[in-house]
Amino acid sequence: STLRLLGGNDGSPRHVDPKPGHPPTRGFMHRFLIKDVLESGANLIGARLVVCGWAKTIRVQGSGKFAFLELNDGSCFKSLQIFAEPNAEGWQQLLKNTHTHTSWRVTGKLVESPGSGQSIEIQAQELELLGSCSPESYPLAKASLFWHVLLAGR
Repeated sequence: STLRLLGGNDGSPRHVDPKPGHPPTRGFMHRFLIKDVLESGANLIGARLVVCGWAKTIRVQGSGKFAFLELNDGSCFKSLQIFAEPNAEGWQQLLKNTHTHTSWRVTGKLVESPGSGQSIEIQAQELELLGSCSPESYPLAKASLFWHVLLAGR
């Protein structure tokens, strides 16, 4: 199977063959599309990947000993689960921004997920906050909102 990475030299999509353990990380922000990671799944187990996206949920659990991020980049409806521990670079930034109004760049190892609901997940090594906005100024919920609610903040 091939992976589609955005951002060839001319800005067009670039198609590459994945090699487990040594995937290419070219394109916009040197990232893989979540859609392509989910489709390639087992072919990339053990590979170090970079993904970017918006947090649909962030759950810090185990009295702050680990966290789960549900990341989506808009390339598909499904999200990719990210597992993070305090030894990940950017952990403190994650703890300060545990709301859904954040975008992230995550670097980590793709592994089989021990949990139910997904077959793969990324064990984060680096978490980089790309952007955040105030939940009070933009009260977006996980559920769908009516257009008049979204326009009221303009």
